[in-house]
Amino acid sequence: MGKMLWALAGLIVVVLVGLGGVLAFDAPAKPAVLASVSDPFAAVDFRDLPAVQTYAARDGTQLGCRAYQGSGAQVVVLIHGSSDDGSGMHPLAKALRDAGASVYVPVLRGHRGSGRSGDIDYIGQLEDDLADFGTVLRPLHPGAGFTLIGFSSGGGFVLRVIAGRDELGQSLAHIEEVATALGGQYRAALRIRKPDKPPPPIYSISRGVGVHVFSAMPVVVNNHVAGVIYTSRTPSNIFDHLYQEPRNTRRDGS
Repeated sequence: MGKMLWALAGLIVVVLVGLGGVLAFDAPAKPAVLASVSDPFAAVDFRDLPAVQTYAARDGTQLGCRAYQGSGAQVVVLIHGSSDDGSGMHPLAKALRDAGASVYVPVLRGHRGSGRSGDIDYIGQLEDDLADFGTVLRPLHPGAGFTLIGFSSGGGFVLRVIAGRDELGQSLAHIEEVATALGGQYRAALRIRKPDKPPPPIYSISRGVGVHVFSAMPVVVNNHVAGVIYTSRTPSNIFDHLYQEPRNTRRDGS
């Protein structure tokens, strides 16, 4: 019995010494800074970054936003990514403002200074916050057209908003043109779309016929398909879209 106890104790000592050696000589190193994320902003001048303003969400929480007032009738709302607080959208916001648009960059709930840090209270709260933000903006720009643009995870959020909550989590990979694009090739399909709105006026008769072109364009990063841009259009010349655009795309990419 004594020999077994000594053997067990020796085994424990060997294991502990081995673990100590691993920690001492093979400790994990601090990961390097991800240059692809940090370098693009190294040369950005943030001295003219607008101060954060606030608006009240439906639960009373004060959420932040930055405003870039333009001179035109177009309003653009930019949605930042998960590692940002909206300041990374500064170069794009200035460019859009200089083109005439009024640009707003909300600081999403859970990010710097907007609500509880790093979290939300329920699924769908970000969508509610965006709706509340729209309620604040529309009286400031009566008759203006609104465009929603997202970057990185903000792009995914924008797609969810556009799709509506009934379609959250659903995949489009089963659609023929999307499946082709996931394989790395552009594809478009011509379909009859059943409108759920009244017929358009005469100047928009092309929309009234119900013919739409659904286009799927692969997004290739480092020779791998990272995603698909899927659009529905009523182009001025359907045949130009179906036959010339793919050729132009291949020519530009060659």
